Amino acid sequence: MSELIAALILAAGESSRMREGSDMVVLKPLLPYRGNTVLGHLVETIQSAGIPQVGVVLGYQAENILPSLYKYSLPVIINRSYPLGMLSSIQCGLKHLSTHLDPPPQAYLICLGDQPGLQPETFKQILALAPLNHKSILIASFENRKGHPILIPAGYVEEILSIPPEKGLRELMQRHPDKVTLIPLTDSWITRDMDTPDDYRKALEEI
Repeated sequence: MSELIAALILAAGESSRMREGSDMVVLKPLLPYRGNTVLGHLVETIQSAGIPQVGVVLGYQAENILPSLYKYSLPVIINRSYPLGMLSSIQCGLKHLSTHLDPPPQAYLICLGDQPGLQPETFKQILALAPLNHKSILIASFENRKGHPILIPAGYVEEILSIPPEKGLRELMQRHPDKVTLIPLTDSWITRDMDTPDDYRKALEEI
């Protein structure tokens, strides 16, 4: 089943809260993490979980982040409309992957680019449930809180592309509450990300 699933990593944001009052440009995807970059480590984690198709959506400072991904030979999609929010990146990525991958994926695993602490086992556990829930939207959860990754069947792509960016992906869940399945897992990173320097320091302390 894993070969029929494509992961889509969202890394188009401006990292504005990571600057902490400074005018310096801080690119979260390029921050050092476990001998790699934050984004590179996440790519390798997903691939090690048995997901060969991984796409990355870039936006802010894309030209500076792109070279760090050359070694992975994966699809990199540039979202010129990234200021419109996360859904615009999801739409941009899904539109590209659904038309450029052969065969087209049967489902897409939506991942945040600033969750480098996610464990390979987390992805494997979600994949293990995918064949049994081929019509369900699977949302990883930790201690009863929804988070990421989110597995979305390909049948929802056209509907996602039609949602106004300002409404966000939550609109899809609200339209199909009976199709949403929460996956309780033990990985705290499911509900975490790295928005601030303090978040990054805590992540490094856990290594």
